[in-house]
Amino acid sequence: MAQWLAQWQACCAASDWPVDAVDAQAIADAQARHAVALEAAQQQWAEIVQARTRLDETLSAWQQAEQAERGALQQRALSDKDLQAARERADELARHLQQQQSQHAEAEAALADQLQTLGYTLPSDGTDWLQQRAQEHRAWQAAQARLQALTASESALKQVADMAGEAAQRWAAVGAPGTRAEVGALPREDPESGSEDLAQAVEQAEALWRAAENELATLQGMLESLQRRHAEVQAAQVRAEQDWVQALSRSPFADETAFRAAGMGEPEREALRARLAQRQQALAEANALQTAADAALAELQSQPLTERSAEDLAAVMAQWEAELTLAQQQQGAIASRLQDDAQRRDGLQALLAQIQAQEADHDLWQHLNGLIGSADGAKYRKFAQGLTLDHLVHLANRQLGRLHGRYRLGRRSAGELELEVIDTWQADAARDTRTLSGGESFLVSLALALALSDLVSHKASIDSLFLDEGFGTLDGETLETALDALDTLNASGKTIGIISHVEALKERIPVQIRVHKGVGLGYSALERRFSVG
Repeated sequence: MAQWLAQWQACCAASDWPVDAVDAQAIADAQARHAVALEAAQQQWAEIVQARTRLDETLSAWQQAEQAERGALQQRALSDKDLQAARERADELARHLQQQQSQHAEAEAALADQLQTLGYTLPSDGTDWLQQRAQEHRAWQAAQARLQALTASESALKQVADMAGEAAQRWAAVGAPGTRAEVGALPREDPESGSEDLAQAVEQAEALWRAAENELATLQGMLESLQRRHAEVQAAQVRAEQDWVQALSRSPFADETAFRAAGMGEPEREALRARLAQRQQALAEANALQTAADAALAELQSQPLTERSAEDLAAVMAQWEAELTLAQQQQGAIASRLQDDAQRRDGLQALLAQIQAQEADHDLWQHLNGLIGSADGAKYRKFAQGLTLDHLVHLANRQLGRLHGRYRLGRRSAGELELEVIDTWQADAARDTRTLSGGESFLVSLALALALSDLVSHKASIDSLFLDEGFGTLDGETLETALDALDTLNASGKTIGIISHVEALKERIPVQIRVHKGVGLGYSALERRFSVG
């Protein structure tokens, strides 16, 4: 900044521009303050760098301790992983067992509901219960067989009784005794003296009588037994029918037909028995798997996780905890210092803003110094003339837009104070002004003249404008455009004078002064009507 100030003072001295001593002293004071602030900021930055270095060292030590801890716990992690796998397997088996138990309970509940509708309760031992029902069924079948045999015996006994009745009638007809003893006590007649048919009948009757007595005794015993069993069966049937009626009244079925329609068939019962057997087998397998998992878990728990003793591990853990605590304390101290540094940085924001403002002022003066340039002011004059020329080009382009929309003026990039023509009909191609035709040159010159009059109108009043020739190079359309522009200027209060030999202008200009060539070169004379005296 001191160098820039010296350059500025030299430039002002060369241009006879005095520099205020107070401003120079203010700049010097600001420079001193900036230097002090910069030195303080650099010192704080050095402290921050040192604190960051110590923080990195502390973090490195903490990371080493953490790495050592991870190495020591790696074996334990592996053992924990195996233990976790065993526990997950045990949990899976437990869930499977629970699922099997739930399915078994559902099947058991469904079977209990079906048995309840039949008047039975679910037994604790299904196998014994089924065997008892099978024995009852076989006993019922045997009773039915005995009942059929008894019925046949009764039929045979009836036949024997009928035959005995017939024999008794025949015996009575011949005057014989009515009992077996009496028959035995009768004297035997000579076969030759009695009837042969009667003897045969007596023998048959005695044989049948004996057989009938034996069979009758047997049948009477069987009948008594069957009657007792029949009475028991009837009583059980009555009770079963009563229970059935009560159960049907409590059931959701309207009658026996609806109940039988809702009952399961034999294939469904077989499927239910097979499903129950599968559930029982799955339950047994799940219990076996759970037992194996419990044994594996107990074996894993009994194995040591590391070869080191518990005292060594406790000592290592205590050392790591101490190192971790120290690292955390150091980290807290460094964080506090970083927070203080952030607060100091916030406090320096105002100073930094002042420095930036001074730098902006310096950039402005430096830019002005670059524009002023040399001591003779040629560079600055060229810059000022360039600004004026830009303004003039802007005004001329506005006039050209009214005169001819094809061309625009612009400053040549190579020469700061030179003009070029931009042809909008040729993709904004830049052309030299010397390449314009006579009519185009006249229009550009007219636009520049009109723009120049607009440029200086705020400083001086230009009431008259004289144009010498140039109209002869214009075609009819361009001539009309130029004359319309001049009429507009005339209507605004300006006096327009035109020197031309174009005949078409005579019809457009009401006020004229006509001049005729005289004899010889360079001699002209006014028409007589314009002469004075």
